[in-house]
Amino acid sequence: MRDNGRNGSVFAREFRAWTMRLRMSAMVAVAGAWLAVKPGTLLAQPAMPKDIRVNAEAIEARVQALVASGDPKDLWAAGYWHVFADQRPDDGRGDRDNSGRSRQAMQWIRQAAIEGSEDVWLAKIALVLCLGEPKSRCDVERALRTAETQAADDMFVQNLVLLHMSNKGDAEDKALRRFMAATRYVDYARQEQAVLAGAMQGVTPVLPLSVLSTGFLPETDIEADLGPVANVAAAQMMAGWMSLTSLWPLLQEECPADGEDDVHILGKCRDMLMAMTASTSLQELMFVYSRLPAYSRTAQEKRRWEAKHRQIFWVIEQLAAQGSGTASAPLPVKASEYWTWVADEGEWEAMRRLLISTGLPDQPPKEWQLPEGSDI
Repeated sequence: MRDNGRNGSVFAREFRAWTMRLRMSAMVAVAGAWLAVKPGTLLAQPAMPKDIRVNAEAIEARVQALVASGDPKDLWAAGYWHVFADQRPDDGRGDRDNSGRSRQAMQWIRQAAIEGSEDVWLAKIALVLCLGEPKSRCDVERALRTAETQAADDMFVQNLVLLHMSNKGDAEDKALRRFMAATRYVDYARQEQAVLAGAMQGVTPVLPLSVLSTGFLPETDIEADLGPVANVAAAQMMAGWMSLTSLWPLLQEECPADGEDDVHILGKCRDMLMAMTASTSLQELMFVYSRLPAYSRTAQEKRRWEAKHRQIFWVIEQLAAQGSGTASAPLPVKASEYWTWVADEGEWEAMRRLLISTGLPDQPPKEWQLPEGSDI
């Protein structure tokens, strides 16, 4: 197993960077940025319209109530929403320093994960955040016990346990055996979205749907901007950008694009990639289908994975063109309808349906070429 002890600080730094850069036009960012930036870097976010403000006062009031509740999941959600409440357009005086807000958010998230480690999902977050951290700063004993007793078949959790046990003799050997025996992939993104949305239940929309879809879904339901779906949409967008529980960043190193498995993982990369095809996250599916062809066992299987890889990037490219303003007609889907699809069916299926609604096929023509940088 490669030495990933440094990842703890990397994940923490990435979270702070993500929260600093978060912007509201999520659909344009999802569809367009992957075509314009080097894979593996943070998605480039469009600037927020200057006349828009998030419902900062209402969010902060709820954040303080969440912190006071004593519930670890509430505290975790408070960290995310605390940073979200400070997302405002640049006032012309240069970049704002919200490093103190980001530090507070990370403190709450770390505290929530460690104190709530009897819960598998929070235990996993603790294991991610605490990679490479000294015990005095980040005690993961409870998280490790939870992983061993409640998540023995969870591939990602057991991978994290193995990273924590690296270079610890018999403990590492046992962790490796558990990791190799794990068979299940869990899509925690849906749980994150539900926790974030539930934390703002009853709050006047944190951000109107019309803002979430600015420049992409120009036809919106004003009434829906006042409904719960607006907060659900904001939560889904935020969880997608700031998730600390995605498996693919770890697999980028462990499962190389050329299909040459690390000697300690043997054939486990294929198992994990196959299981991850059940993900609803666009980022994870992009990674999975860019890797799977190299781990195919037959020519027929390889062609199937390559076709799926092409389909995903075709959908992204066509929606990016729609969102760029070059399309001949606006997308015929209201913001409330699109975000309901995301909530019910997941990000990838919603984007596929969105493209079909324009009359375009969701499969590329034979002559279409994958964009440069599609191998993540």
